[in-house]
Amino acid sequence: MTYWKQYKEQGSQAVEITKEQARETLEGHWAKESLDMIFNEGLGFRLYTPFAVVWTKTDDGLVPMAGFYGIVG
Repeated sequence: MTYWKQYKEQGSQAVEITKEQARETLEGHWAKESLDMIFNEGLGFRLYTPFAVVWTKTDDGLVPMAGFYGIVG
C-alpha cells in the first residue's frame, strides 16, 4: 500500500508520501484511536485536514472512490 497527499491549494499535485508522513499529516485532525486502528491494521482510507487530503493506493492500484471520505475496511 502507498500513501498519497494533495494540498487543497489550486494547482497542487498529488505526491506519494511515507506512512509516517501520512500519519503526521492527519494527527491532531482525527482521533488518535482511529489513526491507530487505520495504520496498525493497514486499512485503506481517504481523509482530509483543513489544508490537505491524504489517501491510500493498494498494490493493485485501487484508491477510494472519488468524493468518498472515510475508511475502507
